[in-house]
Amino acid sequence: MQILNPARALTSPALLAAAAAFGTTSTASASIYELTFSGTYDISSLFGPDLFGEPGPTAAFEYSITIDTSLDTNTDAILTGDTIGIFTAAHDFYGYSASSIIASSITFGSQTFDVDDLEVQTLAAGVTADFWLDTDISTGATPTASFFRFDDGTSRLSLGGSSLSPGGVVLAQSSELEDDDSPIPGVPNGSGTTSQTTISMQFIPTPGTLGAAAAGLLLVSARRRRA
Repeated sequence: MQILNPARALTSPALLAAAAAFGTTSTASASIYELTFSGTYDISSLFGPDLFGEPGPTAAFEYSITIDTSLDTNTDAILTGDTIGIFTAAHDFYGYSASSIIASSITFGSQTFDVDDLEVQTLAAGVTADFWLDTDISTGATPTASFFRFDDGTSRLSLGGSSLSPGGVVLAQSSELEDDDSPIPGVPNGSGTTSQTTISMQFIPTPGTLGAAAAGLLLVSARRRRA
């Protein structure tokens, strides 16, 4: 796991409930979210029986990326119906900067990617971000599609992507992992692909939200004593 800015805190269900009850999960104070990408790859390999040590024909994957929206320096937002080049957006697109990623766990078998491997993604001229999601996660809305691309020089990982549908440009729910370290230049050693990736999102409380939640618990307790 790569941790650039350790910002996690141990929490209890009571504190989390209090944080939600007293509104302390607003975007002003609660800006850290962990995204988890999971699914099952269909594996193919030309020069061996596995992909990064994981045998086929299928193998499950799970990656996590933790984002602090207060560190995001990209303000690009493309709303449904907006123009993307000569096409239109079929849904909302929100761009994010790599600086917003404070932790990641992106490992499949023996292969690990980190934030330094993240490539800039351009949807059209002047429409660029380090990665894209179909929601503004600072509102607490869980994304369903994404566009991340990691490349360390010998291997590549895509989480989602962009494509043209009858309704316009869309982000994808797919994932593809490629091992390019093969005896034949330009021919991948193997790959894992899936057309369906599940994205889940968890709010990560910060010290500020925990303090407010604790104060909320004390207030609730005091109200109960008075009652």
